[in-house]
Amino acid sequence: MMAVAQAGQYDVDATQATIKSLLEENPVVMFSFTTCPFCVRAKKLLGEDLGATYKVVELNEIPEGLAIRAELAKVCVVMNGKFAVCTATL
Repeated sequence: MMAVAQAGQYDVDATQATIKSLLEENPVVMFSFTTCPFCVRAKKLLGEDLGATYKVVELNEIPEGLAIRAELAKVCVVMNGKFAVCTATL
């Protein structure tokens, strides 16, 4: 899995605990990259267009970002290369 390889060595338990904490403390969490055009559009839709309240975690701006991405990649499914569904269960 590419995301796991890019993350390198990290503490799986601590990373999963971080994700779990973020999900428990916030009704809606968006794990994002500031450089991702899809993330930019999704944040605009949620915030500006829909006025939703949500927590954004910019994975490319925090030290543990690649580790979080690696763990999320383990619980996400991409269908037809277009649609991603992620579960909150780690």
